[in-house]
Amino acid sequence: MTSANSSQRDLEARSRLFEPGERLGWQFRDRFGFAQPFTEPEPEQTPLPYWIQNVSQTAASRFRSRRNLAAIMFWVGTLISLALALYNALFVPGGDFFRFFVGGVVVSIVLALGTVIFGWTGRGRLVKTAAKISEDAAEEDVRRRADWLDRQLDWQIGERERVGKLPEWGAVTTPPETRRLDIFGGNIWSWQAFLTVYGTSALARHPVVLLDLSREVVSEELVRAAEAARVPIDAQLLPKDLATTTLLADLTPGQLIDALIESMYGDDEATARAERTMDRRLLTALADELGDSVTLARLASGLRALMDHPDDDGVLSARERNRIADDVFPADYRRQSAERLQRLESYLQPLERLGTEAQPRDLGYLTCMALASEGNNAAADFLTDLLVQWLTQRITANPYLSEPEVIVVGADAIKLRHLERLSDACERRGIRITLMFRNLRGEAENFIGRGIAGFMRLGNAAEAGRAADHIGREHKFVISQITASVGSNETRTTGDSWGHSETMGVNVGTSVGWNRNWGSNANRKAGLLAPDESYSSSKGYSKSENTNEGRNWSSSRNWSATRSFAEGTNWSEAKTNQRVQEYVVEPNVLQNLPEHAMLLVEPQRGQHQPNLVPVEFDPAIVTLPGVSMEPLPEVAEPAEHPLDGAVRDQRALTAERTGGFTLDDFEADDLLAEPEPVREERGRTGDVQR
Repeated sequence: MTSANSSQRDLEARSRLFEPGERLGWQFRDRFGFAQPFTEPEPEQTPLPYWIQNVSQTAASRFRSRRNLAAIMFWVGTLISLALALYNALFVPGGDFFRFFVGGVVVSIVLALGTVIFGWTGRGRLVKTAAKISEDAAEEDVRRRADWLDRQLDWQIGERERVGKLPEWGAVTTPPETRRLDIFGGNIWSWQAFLTVYGTSALARHPVVLLDLSREVVSEELVRAAEAARVPIDAQLLPKDLATTTLLADLTPGQLIDALIESMYGDDEATARAERTMDRRLLTALADELGDSVTLARLASGLRALMDHPDDDGVLSARERNRIADDVFPADYRRQSAERLQRLESYLQPLERLGTEAQPRDLGYLTCMALASEGNNAAADFLTDLLVQWLTQRITANPYLSEPEVIVVGADAIKLRHLERLSDACERRGIRITLMFRNLRGEAENFIGRGIAGFMRLGNAAEAGRAADHIGREHKFVISQITASVGSNETRTTGDSWGHSETMGVNVGTSVGWNRNWGSNANRKAGLLAPDESYSSSKGYSKSENTNEGRNWSSSRNWSATRSFAEGTNWSEAKTNQRVQEYVVEPNVLQNLPEHAMLLVEPQRGQHQPNLVPVEFDPAIVTLPGVSMEPLPEVAEPAEHPLDGAVRDQRALTAERTGGFTLDDFEADDLLAEPEPVREERGRTGDVQR
């Protein structure tokens, strides 16, 4: 019962594949990465006074000070007691020295012990007070941190519930103007899964014409899913359904002849032009004789009639065979065209039964033409070309009420001319076409880049390299050269010098000097000549002369010797960075893609690099929770956590100190040669992250 319920739920979930909207597959996005971080900072510890942080040192210091005070008090009291005892013994009648001294000493001891005990008890009270304050602060820190943790937990629960409602798988679509999708690589299982996912989404929008040339019927799962969803289907498996197929039933004789000729000469249009023209003339003349009932069986029987071969199948009447043999072409022309008639008949003979038992069918919303695995021979190759011509003619006529979507699986089997004609017919009429190539070589190489490209697993290294070249390259700076140089120098210098000098001098000097003085004085009374009138006069003259002579002589000699020695070593290291082009996607990545994964390459106008979209197209994804049938919505990025900012600041500082390169630009081996400041910054950055 449980298994039945599970299967029913799985079937209901798979029915979502038919929801409207284009889906090449899904893209995964971790929804929990959009949870906003809890940015409230963690509460800091309650700051304690400095004396509490150093309570043991403080208490010990106080106790030592009290102990020292007690010692001082003891010795001071002892000295005072000694002084008082001496005074009492010497100057106080009947004084007792011993008793007085002992009493003073006892008093000093008691005071000292009291001081020590008081200091010890004060130390204990200080420690208890500090312990009480620390305990209260610790309890407050625990309470605040518990409240903070509760708020953080509530926030995280709320964010988890919020982001839990976001879709985790979103549909991958192509731009609206896309008219062509080319898919390369993969295997049978990859194609089957992609057809199921992409084909169901296409059927939800418009009719689909599917040409399955894989020879392994990879479209079977899509057909069954469409049947379960009650979608009108016209599925035909060739060559199994060759007699009942309506493959060429809706073509006019002229369109049928064109389809046959193009299928026979699809390889090279230029060199086969004459042969194509002659074969067309033969088949056209034969079709005119057959009237409106032109089938492959009647054409093959008519060719045998032209070659005078017996034919007992009864497709043509005796009258029709005789008229074709006698009236269509002269006998000489038929003899000259015998080889051509044989070749045409050999093409048509394996497909004579095509449509002989066909019944009118309703136009399917999903039209699927598939080649079975046993159809792997020359006739099957010719049938493949007929299928392509039929599809091209049907797209040109467009019998649908709306524009269909064309999907061709195994396009490697189609000749380039036919594939280009089919692609042009779809593009001209605005019909979207999807071409799936098993390999990226041959005809497929000519189609890469004409539309949006999708790459599944490409096991061949050469094909993976072509795909990587198409995706493109990007410029990077890498270390191309490391130069280290070591040098040394040595210098020796030796010198001697000697000198001698003598100086001699003679000094002679003479000096001559003289002086002369004269004076007189007289005393008189005013107006009268005094009786004691006196008069005096004096003269003098002196002369001196001296001569001195001196000699001096000096002699000096100097001698010196100098020697010097110098030795030095220099070391340098230089790194050279070079801009190189490297693959955006390495070929080995394309060689190892998962079976149900694809890399979609969307060219961007005005940009050098295309847009790369990873796609997963396993149909079972639709049964998972958090799957959306629409593209993933835009979601606000989570806010930056304070620690993230600290890490970024540290990296910016490191980049500045390393000349603009971040640590991520260096290889792991290069870190061994980093300067010491860079390693220190790396260590601090790691501590912040932890």
